[in-house]
Order: sequence, then structure tokens, then C-alpha cells
Amino acid sequence: VTFIQSSMAGLNHGQLIRRLLRAVCPAFPAAVERGPAAARPVVLLGGPPSERHVARQSGFCVGLCLAAAGHEVEYVLMDRQSRFRRIGLFWALHHDGDEIEELLASPTARADAVRMGATLRDELHTGRDGATYLDAGDAVGLDEIFPADAPSAPPFVFIALHGGPGEAGTVQAALDHLGVAYNGAGPAASAVCADKYVAGETVRSASVAGVAVVPQRPITRLDLGGRDPDTIFAALAGAVAGSGAIVLKPRA
Repeated sequence: VTFIQSSMAGLNHGQLIRRLLRAVCPAFPAAVERGPAAARPVVLLGGPPSERHVARQSGFCVGLCLAAAGHEVEYVLMDRQSRFRRIGLFWALHHDGDEIEELLASPTARADAVRMGATLRDELHTGRDGATYLDAGDAVGLDEIFPADAPSAPPFVFIALHGGPGEAGTVQAALDHLGVAYNGAGPAASAVCADKYVAGETVRSASVAGVAVVPQRPITRLDLGGRDPDTIFAALAGAVAGSGAIVLKPRA
């Protein structure tokens, strides 16, 4: 809560902590050296899958680490409809993607945050620049977040998405098309790794010395005789009888 309130006043984590330290130790440095504006990283967080809440946490932690290294970080939220929205630090600090989306959808909540932020900045004399932490763009396509005709070089995007299009190569392919650099594997490798069965068989076919792959068997609901839990578990028991230890996981 303290960091959310400080972001309304235009202070990020580092600036708030430095202010507190300088209050008890005036000799403490007032600022940290920042990275060049052209290298400003963008953290992509949220996403449509059930793991979007974890992705919000992962993305924000990545942003904190980048900020600690001296970078001015931008956050882009991928919503449940796979649209993208630039959000300021204030919004990224909230607990999960659903909460952020609900707040952004409420004109009253957004107006209250802007009004309270202006009051805090005046009281703490932090200046007007901090208002950018309360900014939030419209939900648009990725090509509008990173337009091809942008006057500056494309930023580096840290993909902090869990599951779905953020892991299966869809977002990676879109960023490749837009000429935007990002972390991790490309579209083809991401698509392979997102499918546990395909990934296992790919590693098996590579015949790498010292790398073993356990036997795999993909099973569908049709194989198991329908949706009734008792029927499914009975079919599973028959399918794996005599196999020893079994690991059962979703394929993707």
C-alpha cells in the first residue's frame, strides 16, 4: 500500500527509499544513474490464461530489478481479450491483472487516482512528472503499442507472460514481425516447448548423449470414454497398469 501511494505522488520504490534514507542520513546520494532513454525496457505482463495473476507478479518483479539497475521501465498489460495497454507504475503495483482491468474500466476509479495523486504531489513537492505513473493507454493491438513508423528505435521487451500466447510463440512471432527485440526463445522453439509431448519427442529424436526422455503417451478425453470422473479414472488405471510410477500432466 505504501508503494502504491508513493507512486501516486510520483515516486517509484527507489525514490521513496532514498527519500527515507536521506531523512535520517542527508549525505546519502539523492539519485541513481539512469540508463539511456533509447534503451528503456518494456515489461509485458498479465495475459489471458489462468496464470495471468502470476504473470502480473513476475512482470512487476522483473520491472523492479530493471529499475534497480538504473532503467526507466515501462509496463504493458495484456488483458483477457489479448489486447495490450500501456500502464503506469501505479496500476502495475496492484495485486492481479483482473483488479487492474477493473480499475482501468472505471472512470470514477481513474479520476479518483489522478485527483489523489495531484494532491500528494503538491503536499510532498515531488513535481508534476510523477503524473506519468498514473497514465494508462487504450486497449489496442500490439502493432499500435510498437508502431513501425515510431520516431525512436524499438525498445527491448521483457516477456513476463505465463502460458498461452506468451509462451506458445504467438507474442514472439508478433514482436518478430514488428522488429522488436525480446527475451527468451523465438516463435518456433516456444511453440515446441509449450507442448510437453512435442517437446519430449523432439528431445528424444535429437538423441543427445546422456539426456534421457521417459516414455510418453498422449491421452484425450475421447480415449478415456467421456467426461465422467469415475470413467476417466478407471480408463487411466487400465491404461497405465503395470507401468510403475506415472506422471499425469496437461499437455500444454
